[in-house]
Amino acid sequence: LKQGIEKGLKQGVEKGLKQGVEKGKLQEKIEIAKNSIKQGFDNQTISLITNLSIMEIQRLREGKSR
Repeated sequence: LKQGIEKGLKQGVEKGLKQGVEKGKLQEKIEIAKNSIKQGFDNQTISLITNLSIMEIQRLREGKSR
């Protein structure tokens, strides 16, 4: 039972860290997109740079981020 609890806690911590890293990567992409918008880049170019969808970039242009 104790080993099962420890294993479950370890898996939970690993999953939480992974989710945190993914969220951080997404935030970085959004910041790059926002800066690219300010610099006058078009949606297609920003999408190629960040791997964000055209729709997500358009939402950022309209001020409707996630």
